[in-house]
Amino acid sequence: MGLSVALFIFKAGFDFEGPSDDFLKRNYGDELVSLIQADRKAVYNSDTSSVYNPCIFDRFGTLVLY
Repeated sequence: MGLSVALFIFKAGFDFEGPSDDFLKRNYGDELVSLIQADRKAVYNSDTSSVYNPCIFDRFGTLVLY
């Protein structure tokens, strides 16, 4: 759980740039790269939220059992 909280806090520090972004900008333009970066952000957000759900259910289950 600590790792997922740290990833959520440091999310603002990520630029979501990849190693091939310069190549894609030169050959396909800035619009494609901005769309790819938006998709990277969406995937990161969905992965981070999917980490929280099991942690929440685990804590809830622990409270119910005790």
